[in-house]
Amino acid sequence: MTDISHTPAHEMQLLDFEHLGCFTTRGEIVVADPRYVDSRFSGLRNGLLLLCHEIRVEPGRWEAFAIRSQEDGSTVDFLLACHEDELETRAPFGEVERIGVVAIDTGRVAMIDSGHRDTDTLEAATAVAAIEAGPRVVDELGPVAALPNAGLFPLYASSGATRRMLFVAFGQD
Repeated sequence: MTDISHTPAHEMQLLDFEHLGCFTTRGEIVVADPRYVDSRFSGLRNGLLLLCHEIRVEPGRWEAFAIRSQEDGSTVDFLLACHEDELETRAPFGEVERIGVVAIDTGRVAMIDSGHRDTDTLEAATAVAAIEAGPRVVDELGPVAALPNAGLFPLYASSGATRRMLFVAFGQD
């Protein structure tokens, strides 16, 4: 797995940030396989792993990015979401912490505002977006990406009680 928190600044310049769109959150983002976004999975575990990460974040408008290494270009290495105010500062990736592991069963990952987690169209919207259109923000719910395979992927966040940046790392070294 690629660990961006230890990536030197000069190597960060080799990453290609693709803007996926914007979404709004009321203060909590759910990060999970879309299969586990529904509130009935809140707090449930598969062994030691949480099926659905519920993360307190800065409310407001967020930006989403797919990050690709320029060497390959076809593989998304990270799915990142950050509060729009973070775009005005130089975000120090060294100040992030690993907060968990995302278990992906369907080959898709989603980061959405928790207020949208029980909508009837969420599963269908994330399936279509991930498979047909590649990584993107779905109906302003939040970013969704298809992965080349299922697996366990590290979840990182900015430090602090209220997070201003989240990302899932699924690139290979």
